[in-house]
Amino acid sequence: MKAEIKICNVVASVDFRQRLPLSAVKKALPTVSGSRSRFPGVVVKLGRPKTANLIFSTGKMICTGSSSEYGARTAVKKLVLSLREKGVTFKERPKVKIQNVVALVNFKRTINLEKAAKTLTGTIYEPEQFPGLIYQMENPKTVALLFSNGKAVLTGARNRAEVEAAVRRLERRLFTLKRKAGKVEVKTSKVEGESSDEKALKLLEATYSLCEFCNYDCDGCPYPGLGIYLEKLEASVLETLSALSRVERCRRGFYVRPKKEVALHLKYSKEGLAEALAGLFTGLTHASTA
Repeated sequence: MKAEIKICNVVASVDFRQRLPLSAVKKALPTVSGSRSRFPGVVVKLGRPKTANLIFSTGKMICTGSSSEYGARTAVKKLVLSLREKGVTFKERPKVKIQNVVALVNFKRTINLEKAAKTLTGTIYEPEQFPGLIYQMENPKTVALLFSNGKAVLTGARNRAEVEAAVRRLERRLFTLKRKAGKVEVKTSKVEGESSDEKALKLLEATYSLCEFCNYDCDGCPYPGLGIYLEKLEASVLETLSALSRVERCRRGFYVRPKKEVALHLKYSKEGLAEALAGLFTGLTHASTA
């Protein structure tokens, strides 16, 4: 049974390799919106292809909303042509890089999340807090949000080929387990008696793994409200999360979102995400006990 894949968003970063006068951009493109007092750039919305483009005076741009890589590149070309027609000159060809491809996947069969949490490494599964399982894959480097009804959200891929490779890998790992039940060596990432510090670090890793597609650049992030939702949080876990992320209470739970200074540290860290976060946590612990 072949899984259905639907690309729902492609995020591309664009470097015009020169500064852009935002006043000229506003005059050239009537669909511009944005207030400099609240946002250091302008937003240009296109109808065909349907995209939202965040342009900054530094000459950088984020293109989001396209359903294909071709659509994202077409949107950039269309904007460049419109600006040239209005007198804005470009010395070099803009550099376009696909940063993230978000896909919706339907495996057309149910997923045993509890078994997956026990047999796959790199998972976060807290059913009393969130009904989905977060699975961080290394090859290709993507993050999958899996649900028991067979649906999934895949993020972190750089092109459709990586999405398809990740889906094939997920199918092998998720559904061959059913046929080999009882013969699989358990590699659980969820240890009995897991401490609050370990829980907090796993939640932090899941939160900041969302930042990889925009290279931990909070100022240029097209989704400043990005984060994970939790229905419940232990007081000890909440304390650690609050120190290294933005925890916001809502009516039915908590939103855990990246903190700018932590994201900046991770951006320039030479360690992996888990190791860098563990180092920050260790430093925080030493500071509190000093």
